[in-house]
Amino acid sequence: MPRLAQQVDSDGEHVWLTMDGQRLVPLRIGDQQGLKAATTWLVDGQAVSTAEAAVVRGVTPQTVEACRAIYAMTGQSTTLVDRRHFSVGQQTAYRMGFHKPRLIRQATLNLLQGQRNSGRHLAEQLGAPSLP
Repeated sequence: MPRLAQQVDSDGEHVWLTMDGQRLVPLRIGDQQGLKAATTWLVDGQAVSTAEAAVVRGVTPQTVEACRAIYAMTGQSTTLVDRRHFSVGQQTAYRMGFHKPRLIRQATLNLLQGQRNSGRHLAEQLGAPSLP
């Protein structure tokens, strides 16, 4: 397994997430959400172990595995970010972005057929996950 670590940048404002000494991504010092996302992606892609990601994040391996499991189940990076920073509308827009071309076609078809175009109804028609 590769060696995952953090390295403070010379500017004193960033920390680099490194793997085997190679710089992967710069994060602002204290950016726990960015660190959580990056390590979860690496664990999910089997680039590093759960234990190694836990050491870098300063959490338990169970915490890392829980994040990975949620990410694997939903397939959405928004699950890795503290959702208190996003409104329900922003979360919905992110989820529906992938479906936008189909969404436009279905909404137009619904108008022609006299059906409703509510968010939940369109999500059901497109097979998107229902909103909480």
